[in-house]
Amino acid sequence: MPVFTKDKYSAVLHENTHIGTTIIQVNATDLDAGSNGEVVYAFGSGVKDKIRQIFNIDSDTGEIIVKGHVDFEEQDNYDIDIQASDKGSIPFRTLKNILIQIVDTNDNPPEIEVASLSGAVSEDSRPGTTVALISITDLDSGLNAEQRRIVTRTARTKWILITLLLTSIWKCASGQFRYSVSEEVQEGTAVGNIAKDLGLDKNALKERGVRIVYGSTEPPFTVNPDDGVLYVNRKIDREEMCDRSKICVVDLKTVLQNPLEIHHVTVEILDVNDHAPSFPEKKRNLEVFESALPGARFQLQAARDADSGLLSVYQYKLSPNNFFRLEVKDRGEDRKTPSLVLEKPLDRESVKTHVLLLTAIDGGKPPRSGNMTIIVNVSDVNDNPPVFSQESYVVSLSENSPVGTTVVQVNATDLDEGSNGQVVYSFGNDVDVRARARFNLDPNTGVIVVAGPIDFEESSRYEIDVQASDKGTATLKTDKTIIINIIDLNDNVPEIEVTSFSQALPEDSKPGTTVALISVKDSDSGLNGKVMCYINQDLPFLLTPSLQNNMYSLVTKSILNREKQSQYNVLIIAKDAGEPCLSSEKVIPIVVSDVNDNSPEFTQNPYTFYITENNTPGERIFSVTAQDQDEGSNALISYFIMRDREGANMLTSFLN
Repeated sequence: MPVFTKDKYSAVLHENTHIGTTIIQVNATDLDAGSNGEVVYAFGSGVKDKIRQIFNIDSDTGEIIVKGHVDFEEQDNYDIDIQASDKGSIPFRTLKNILIQIVDTNDNPPEIEVASLSGAVSEDSRPGTTVALISITDLDSGLNAEQRRIVTRTARTKWILITLLLTSIWKCASGQFRYSVSEEVQEGTAVGNIAKDLGLDKNALKERGVRIVYGSTEPPFTVNPDDGVLYVNRKIDREEMCDRSKICVVDLKTVLQNPLEIHHVTVEILDVNDHAPSFPEKKRNLEVFESALPGARFQLQAARDADSGLLSVYQYKLSPNNFFRLEVKDRGEDRKTPSLVLEKPLDRESVKTHVLLLTAIDGGKPPRSGNMTIIVNVSDVNDNPPVFSQESYVVSLSENSPVGTTVVQVNATDLDEGSNGQVVYSFGNDVDVRARARFNLDPNTGVIVVAGPIDFEESSRYEIDVQASDKGTATLKTDKTIIINIIDLNDNVPEIEVTSFSQALPEDSKPGTTVALISVKDSDSGLNGKVMCYINQDLPFLLTPSLQNNMYSLVTKSILNREKQSQYNVLIIAKDAGEPCLSSEKVIPIVVSDVNDNSPEFTQNPYTFYITENNTPGERIFSVTAQDQDEGSNALISYFIMRDREGANMLTSFLN
């Protein structure tokens, strides 16, 4: 809250100071930031309109400026409450009293009041004959009110012009008396016996006559000319006559004739407890932030009592409560200012409003009192973070769920009020781009929906931090981890990968010879990812499982014969155990390579042929043909004649 830089502010101001003159500048500071720390100034709500017509305060600078006519004779000091308020949504206020003393200037001429005893004066009047009573007053104070007397005579007329600038008391006055009477007494109440105090009997009193001179208004007192008793002439209201002055006196002049004597009579008006204390407001709403620390003070407007002294406000009492105590500052001159002092921290979430009764009691017997109801509204500060309604959020989501599918709704509440209690949701700072591409979060409802393709094989689980934040000026946040488990669907077919060992398989390979290594995999999980691999053809091959999961060896089952079948297209089928199951196929081409396992065979055996005699040497006489079922070099045939070693056959010498 704003704090004034000085404990006391006072200023001295000359009456008749020009309008626009700066009298004093107050200053208050506020430790908060932004608009919460900007301070504006204003008169307190209890400042009367009369003061507001004379003075003005600049709301931004705190300067108090003369606005109207300042007259010492009207009022010699001003007690003004200044309020400093911040610009927060629920403003804090602090009051400070400013005392302005008015300095008198000699701006009032003396006033002469003449009370004539006769319309005309006889020319044979003896010296000392009373012509008139003259009263001189000067509204100024001090030396400005001192007076002298000058009597002048004009030559043109037979009138005497009397100009008096008297020096305080008539020199012919022979005494002064003081009486006292309570205000509000009935008309005719005796105040004192002037004749007795002057030592005059009734006969002397009748001969000389006695009367009261008071001024132009009806005197509050009158004297009985027969017995010299001073009586109350009309209703006396001390507060009307003297406001709240400590001492209230009425000055009278008692005039006796023959010879002329003037006696000053002072009647003190005693205060009676005819007014009860009253507050400017019957009800005061006080806004206090729950963050206020014990010891924080909240100045209240003082009660006013038209009575004075002990009959004015004597004490304050505060209704019993657990959070506030009352502190009263005595400024003297019947001015006691109450303040509430916070004793214990407030908690708006526990108690939003405290209703207190402040009682002002005067010192009369019996005492009179007045009450003001104080409603302390505990203003919210953002001291509660949002709280999620669940300790944990764990949900399941099927993969391939359509975009827009609701995954989960998170909910958080905040015990604060207003914007401090309004909650919005967002992903935490650590949520990766992949998760943000898959899910959307509604900031107002907390609903998380599918925003992109959900693939179990890409990620089977998402841990997403969701942040709940309030809308307070100093935002409070709470994080909660949402676990989304993805349910696998059988949406992936088995994959077959073949690693061959050779380009071709020799036909003389023994049974059990490994032809190729086959691996199968299925990106699904559980039964959806369990794969069986087999050959559904009657071929000289079989699949044998490996010790390693999902690995198979393609081996020969029986002897191969290239000459019967030189190539095989082995169809490998892989099928998962999902429901419904998915399968895939892979054809492995196997080429059987030749080995020299076949002898050449003549197309005819034996060959019988005839030759004529007398052939010419080198002449072609016959040809033979042989075939070999092998291929390549294994099928190349060379011919030669086997000769009998014992008996050389000389008939045949050459074979091509």
